Amino acid sequence: MLGRSLVVSLVTGTVLCLSPVAAQAGSYTVRACADDPLGANLSWRSASTTADLPAYSRGCTGASPEGLVARAAAKPDGGLVPAFASASWQFDAPAGTTIDRADISIKLYRYGGAATDRWGVGLGDETGAYLLGGIGQVALSIGSRGSYFALAVPDRSSLRLGVVCANGAGCSVLTTGVAAAGYSRARADLYGARIRISDPSTPTLFGQSGALWTSDGWLSGLQPLSFSASDNVGVAELSAGVAGERRVLSSDCDYAMTVPCPASRQLATSFDTGELSDGSHTVAIAAVDSGGNRSSGAHQILVDNTAPESPGPPELAGAPSSSWRTADDFVLTYRNPTGGGGSPLSSHDVEICAVTAGGALVPSRCSVESRPGAPGVDAIAVPTAGRYMMRVRVNDELFKGQWGPWSPVLRFDDIVPGTPTVAFPSGWINRTLAAVPLELGAPSAAAAMPPSGYASYLVTVDGAEVTTVPAVGSGESGAFDIQRLADGHHSLEVRAVSGAGLATPALAASRGAIAKDVVAPVLAVTGAPPHGALVTSPVTLSMRAADEMSGMAPAIAPAPISSGGYIGTQAARSSLLLTPGSFAQLTPGDGEQLIQSYAADVAGNKSALQTFSYIQDTKLPTGGLRPVAAEHPALLDFFIDERCSGSVVVEISTTPGSWRPVATTSAPQRATALVPTDVWEPRIPYSVRALVSDCAGNSAVLVDWYGGPRSGTPIGTITSPPRSAVSARAEVEPASKGASAS
Repeated sequence: MLGRSLVVSLVTGTVLCLSPVAAQAGSYTVRACADDPLGANLSWRSASTTADLPAYSRGCTGASPEGLVARAAAKPDGGLVPAFASASWQFDAPAGTTIDRADISIKLYRYGGAATDRWGVGLGDETGAYLLGGIGQVALSIGSRGSYFALAVPDRSSLRLGVVCANGAGCSVLTTGVAAAGYSRARADLYGARIRISDPSTPTLFGQSGALWTSDGWLSGLQPLSFSASDNVGVAELSAGVAGERRVLSSDCDYAMTVPCPASRQLATSFDTGELSDGSHTVAIAAVDSGGNRSSGAHQILVDNTAPESPGPPELAGAPSSSWRTADDFVLTYRNPTGGGGSPLSSHDVEICAVTAGGALVPSRCSVESRPGAPGVDAIAVPTAGRYMMRVRVNDELFKGQWGPWSPVLRFDDIVPGTPTVAFPSGWINRTLAAVPLELGAPSAAAAMPPSGYASYLVTVDGAEVTTVPAVGSGESGAFDIQRLADGHHSLEVRAVSGAGLATPALAASRGAIAKDVVAPVLAVTGAPPHGALVTSPVTLSMRAADEMSGMAPAIAPAPISSGGYIGTQAARSSLLLTPGSFAQLTPGDGEQLIQSYAADVAGNKSALQTFSYIQDTKLPTGGLRPVAAEHPALLDFFIDERCSGSVVVEISTTPGSWRPVATTSAPQRATALVPTDVWEPRIPYSVRALVSDCAGNSAVLVDWYGGPRSGTPIGTITSPPRSAVSARAEVEPASKGASAS
């Protein structure tokens, strides 16, 4: 400070004050001694070049504090300190800052006098220039405890209060004997100081981390944020905020120090973005240093706390849901959600579940596939043939959306049906069997069952005509109408058709043949009398059958006759007679006949029943004259062995070759007459006979005896027995009432 002096006029009871400078942003005040709440000094450093120039603290609080002291020793025996020897208290501004104001309470004292009393006493800056006090050897007394100098000291880096020997030969340290200045010849006391530091620099932010700062994507929930700051004068406060919510970290700063606050601080915190609205928000961080300088940073975040709502119901493109498809390519469209979801829709999940025929979900057969974007349309391939339903949830950047409703049933069936089960008949189909349809059964259980089931059967007849037969019932069987076939031999090929429209391959078709004949054979019968006729000649019925389709070939033993062509005949009171082949004859014999006849071809068709009714009687009447009864010798009694006698006449002959009829009485199997009187009275020998005609017209003359010892022998001549006398006696008496006599 040599070479520069500041002359301060001393006016008793007053101090010289410089105009105050208004505080500005980027400054803070360091307090010492009486201006510090604790009376501390943490900013002024003492320095002394010799023991005779001590610098020490005598306390800044109490009844009469002396504060910080820099002075010359007061030695009774005197002495000199060398030139430039000094004692001081120095205040240094932190690096990068300057001092722009000092409010300071000091007392400067110089005894004055001889050349050895040339002292520099005062307050100066880093250039050595004095702001208060100066160099001289005249007496000096400035300031007092409790009074302050307000100094504008812009752009200073340090302040120094103290004493320095300004005499080249040295300065005296002999006591002055003046107690008020502590007997010292030069002295500077600092009672209190408020030094304002101007800090042009802002804190440095660094170490930013956490999703709230580093993420450019969408965030949700509790998210971390951390950053640090450093500053040359210390970091007083760190803060972070978003959407009105703020976190503050305040330092415990001591403004008794030139760097009041910690040189660096870190704020590690978190924010619950769930409390924020969806959309864009600004995350702001800031650091304030001891001088109030503020550094800040900002980062835009995107917040999404809301899951997308459910999409609209899927709609199936193309064929309706009720139709089975053979290609595994379903296209479904749906409306993307319009509500919820703060972030853009970015992906979607497709869930596919198998369902039963009744539409119930099968949870064990569900799968979920994630797909990018939200196109509103999906191409779906189901895992295997069967019934399925699908649903969609649309997701945004952070959240899975709500599942939408289930789609209509997706029906996929690419299973080709196997060989149908058909029991083709082994023989001819007749009219009766043709009325029973040919059953077409589903392929056996060994074949893969199409989930669509069997809808119909394709029946190809003779390689040309194709008939569709619907499958019905729980067994999904079909019934082919055999009656639609013409009579004859036919080849059939049967294929099953699934509900999806796939048919059994031609090579796997069920093949068989049907021989059909529904036309009955023609039966021609010869030799039959007219209906109801009475015939006397033997009747032989000749029956010949013809059939153009299945024929009349007889069955081959040991097969039953009825398994081939045959002719059936039955007479009254007789069993049915089956004659194999196409020809049969029947000679029934005498009697009242009722003959029924029909023909059956190989297919079993039967011709119409033909009935023949007649009476055959080829037997001539027989019988004879019964022996003459003794009690009635004139009675001629003939037995006639004929159930139906047409006419009977008894004739008598008394002359050979001459016969005359007599009155004859007929009864079943009997005819009687009396020997005429003209023969009987004269006892003329006679011969008798009976002329008999039966109902069939057969005639016979009965001339033999019947019965008795002469049965079967000719009657011959009969002589009447002699007449015997008869005596009688009659007595006449009075007649009783009612009596008669002859």
